[in-house]
Amino acid sequence: MGANNPWLPAEAGPEPEDPPGPRRPKWAAGAEVVVDADDALPTFEADRGGLWVVGAHGGAGATVLAGLLDAGDAGAAWPVPGPGVGRVRAVVAARTSAHGIGRARSAAIQWASGDLPGVDLVGVVWVADAPGRLPRPLRGPLSLAGGAFPLSVSVPWVGAWRIAAVDAAAVPGRVRRVLGQLPVDEEEPS
Repeated sequence: MGANNPWLPAEAGPEPEDPPGPRRPKWAAGAEVVVDADDALPTFEADRGGLWVVGAHGGAGATVLAGLLDAGDAGAAWPVPGPGVGRVRAVVAARTSAHGIGRARSAAIQWASGDLPGVDLVGVVWVADAPGRLPRPLRGPLSLAGGAFPLSVSVPWVGAWRIAAVDAAAVPGRVRRVLGQLPVDEEEPS
């Protein structure tokens, strides 16, 4: 799969079987992950485990997604386990704009660096930034950035959310199906 995975060099050998538990993106053996301090999201001590939604940038939709998923809203910061909290699970939210894709990529790199102890990355939720198909120049970068996450799902544009508060009882079925792919009720690892 190395030739098909842009995160691995073409000469990479066969991939080992995935161990049980949260899947980590596959990085080249010995790869050094360097986080640009200007791109890093801040952290805060989470007072509970469970699922948190991390906005890769302001306006990513983290608050709406957290409400729909009954998860913690981390804003544009990483929740790291506070005292007495074992582990936290995080899903990154990002808009499908060039800025949002770049910020999600930076968030994935920050997580992969190992500087977020106790944080299990669930995946990324791409929130449409406009109605219609994603423009061709953004498809490749979104696919590449999405490959750094264990799971990558896209929430379509919902025009009603621009003019009114999100009503969890009236969420379109296509949005429910996308969010239903996220493992929101997993038990915390021991």
